[in-house]
Amino acid sequence: CESWLRICTPCRPEDAGRINTSERPTAARGVSSNTACTMCKYAVGEGCTSVDESDPPATSLAQRVLAEIVAIFHLAWPQTITNVMGFAPRLVILGAVGHLENGAVLLGAAGIGSMYANATHLMLIRGCTFGAAPLFSQAFGAGNQHRVGLVLMRVLLIHAMMAVCLSLPLTAAAGPLLAAAGQPAAIASNAQTFIWIRLLGLPGTIVLTDLQAFLNAQRCVRLPMVVQLVAAGTQAVLCVSLTAALGFVGAPLAM
Repeated sequence: CESWLRICTPCRPEDAGRINTSERPTAARGVSSNTACTMCKYAVGEGCTSVDESDPPATSLAQRVLAEIVAIFHLAWPQTITNVMGFAPRLVILGAVGHLENGAVLLGAAGIGSMYANATHLMLIRGCTFGAAPLFSQAFGAGNQHRVGLVLMRVLLIHAMMAVCLSLPLTAAAGPLLAAAGQPAAIASNAQTFIWIRLLGLPGTIVLTDLQAFLNAQRCVRLPMVVQLVAAGTQAVLCVSLTAALGFVGAPLAM
């Protein structure tokens, strides 16, 4: 099947009946297929037009806008579910910790510890990944798969350095900083424990976040959604079971 079809003006459907076929060029027997009309085999010459029928028909502005909205929706809804499911286990943690003995203090420690860990662990990583996402998309759109992989390796390396140079020192300083901010000693101490345990999961968070950006830029958005759904369900079950078995430390271990 030829990808390019050469159609002379009289053979085009929109011009049929309006052109005097006696005025078309002389039939070209033996003319190369590169210069003859595919339909009538006449030479494509003066007064004739060649068109590429592989081009899509012209569409209105409204149709193009609607098609763009539909395309964006198909890419957006799995990512929306992925982000919501990434947040959901934190609500389960607060509920599980609140039912422990001395739950009010532990609930405050879990809430503050989760907030501090998000700011010093997760948001540092995600903020950097948001900056790298256009680089993934640009390389993929240009068909440069080598650069897509190279960007992923560089982002993973940058995040590893950020974990050591930023997240680790900020985690070590969490207790004194919370105490200086006026938090009660019991809450500051338990929050420090919570944040240290959450730090253990940072390498996995880095890999997950970077791979999600890597796949999303290549229009593979449903696999990260499925992985996040499974992970969120597993974390919820582990949170309830580990908190019941180990107490307060079971909540951050489940994450």
